[in-house]
Amino acid sequence: DSLGAVWSIAHAFSECSGAQDHQIRFLTKAIKWSKGMRESKSVGDTLLHQYIAEAYLEMDNLPLAHMHFACGNDPKRFGAVLRTLSSQCRAEEQDLIWARAILQSLCASNLELAVGLLDDSKQTEAGSANVQNVWESRAVATATFNFLRFLILACQKKSLKLFNKLTYEYEEIIQRDPLFGDYVEK
Repeated sequence: DSLGAVWSIAHAFSECSGAQDHQIRFLTKAIKWSKGMRESKSVGDTLLHQYIAEAYLEMDNLPLAHMHFACGNDPKRFGAVLRTLSSQCRAEEQDLIWARAILQSLCASNLELAVGLLDDSKQTEAGSANVQNVWESRAVATATFNFLRFLILACQKKSLKLFNKLTYEYEEIIQRDPLFGDYVEK
């Protein structure tokens, strides 16, 4: 069956090391194949996306790793990557990193990942003084958090009316980042 094939591909990949360019080409083709499966989402299999995200991360290609993590299935791992990225930017931008990731997950029809990321974003890293709950730092961050929380609720309830109200009420938050508008339109 196709699900068994995905697990076989993922297992074979997990036993490979090195030759990342070949791994990425292989996984890219596997993801394209998985898009045709009924069990898979329109973006392809989440496990395959998770593996390719890790491969891109090893190559220090954060934009492509980020894109594949958003289609993956591990909010804790993606959260750890986002926490690392957040610690490297200014405090007033930390919430934007998490918001982009959550919106990208929603655009990939990955509601479960978006919920997991929102939950993970509220956690603080044990023993780390410079990484904090990104939503505690400023009032704008709290408004961003509320927008994301309500947006996830609208998606869970499949409520277009609530979605439209949110995009109207939180227009200022959406305008903070040019990509937010694109994500919300999807």
